[in-house]
Amino acid sequence: MTTYNQIRAMQGLKSNDDTKKKRNIILISLYAKLAHIFHFVDQGLSASVSLRMLELTMSEGLSEETPMAFAYYGVSLTRNGNINEGCRLGGFIIISILCNM
Repeated sequence: MTTYNQIRAMQGLKSNDDTKKKRNIILISLYAKLAHIFHFVDQGLSASVSLRMLELTMSEGLSEETPMAFAYYGVSLTRNGNINEGCRLGGFIIISILCNM
């Protein structure tokens, strides 16, 4: 019977940090695709998914999809009547884009 550590060794993953980073990249990419779909189908779910993306960003650091998380969450804030807060996220979007360059 194969244990978890043997499977990790077969996959060539060096440590839990590598596994966690890869997992977060995959999760944020998946959430970005879901947020894009939900933006057109169900805006409430788009807000939930973008908020989860922001939570992952705050706990794990910036990624390529971070600007989209801020953008979708800003759109959901604006849609709910919080126009000032939604517009303030535009500054964070620009900062996160510059940090990813």
